[in-house]
Amino acid sequence: MSIHSETLLNIIDEFRCYPMLAESIGELVNPKMGVISSFQEIIDSIAALKEQDLEKYSPF
Repeated sequence: MSIHSETLLNIIDEFRCYPMLAESIGELVNPKMGVISSFQEIIDSIAALKEQDLEKYSPF
């Protein structure tokens, strides 16, 4: 799965209560300031976590 700015703009269009996010779409898709992880990195991390056998990890 790949995140594109059009996808995020469509979400913002649906949820208009956060208009200030529209100004930061480019940073969310392709971060240049190094302050936040891109949505793509987060989705890739979640996909990798789903492939792990979590039973082999202790909760403590």
